[in-house]
Amino acid sequence: MDPQVGVSVIAQGNFPNAGPSFTVNSALLDLKVDDVFRTFTMVTGGASNVPIGKFKMKAFGENLKISSFTFTPQLNGTTGGLCNLMLYFNGSQVGTIQNWESGNVTFHVGSQCKLTAGEEYTVELRADTYRLDGHSHTSGYVGINIPAEGIVAQGLTTMLFIKNKEVKGPVLAFGK
Repeated sequence: MDPQVGVSVIAQGNFPNAGPSFTVNSALLDLKVDDVFRTFTMVTGGASNVPIGKFKMKAFGENLKISSFTFTPQLNGTTGGLCNLMLYFNGSQVGTIQNWESGNVTFHVGSQCKLTAGEEYTVELRADTYRLDGHSHTSGYVGINIPAEGIVAQGLTTMLFIKNKEVKGPVLAFGK
């Protein structure tokens, strides 16, 4: 009986036994320079554990696991590399501490970095602002970029790898 009109109904034919189906697109990784860090113009030379790059990231579509981060540090007007580069994920140091002289630097983080879809995470690169010979950087500039496909991220449901676009951090002057 149809309770809305008070009459009996006889159903005939084929009826669907499931609701509508939906297609879920693969994940997306949103990556940008931290809004506050973007306003910085200087870093202290000859200091330890100095933030030289800070980024925000957010997963969309599904949860992600990050297995490595690659950065492209750049020195202008000074040489000698950077000592003790450290990667921080949401405030905790991950990966191994590395020195850098040229090219890219990659941090392998295993399963330490998982992103829940829709939540924002902070990725920060810090360094001792000394040259590899032990002398302080007192002039010149440093900048940190994340190259395209520099973050190896994999969807935890689809198991698909997600590609990031290049993100350029601000150029910071070394001060005393």
